[in-house]
Amino acid sequence: MENTESFQVVLSSQDSGVHTTAASVADVYILDNDGVRMGIQKREYEIMESQSIQPVCVDLIGRIQKSITVGLSTSPGTARGMVVQHTQIH
Repeated sequence: MENTESFQVVLSSQDSGVHTTAASVADVYILDNDGVRMGIQKREYEIMESQSIQPVCVDLIGRIQKSITVGLSTSPGTARGMVVQHTQIH
């Protein structure tokens, strides 16, 4: 993902008989459409009851040039008292 890039087009004439209108300047914005994909590396994890942390790795495929935000949540199964910690990576 890239930041939006831009340039300006300016209409002008060296001929003194030609005058430009108010619409002689245009801004052009290049929107990012390269696409970025992400996914969790593994579909299942097994941990011991005594284990307090289980890292879950997310793959990012594509090139990014700005910060992105990824949501993470859990849904209860038979386990209770789960806490989700987030680590921000740039």
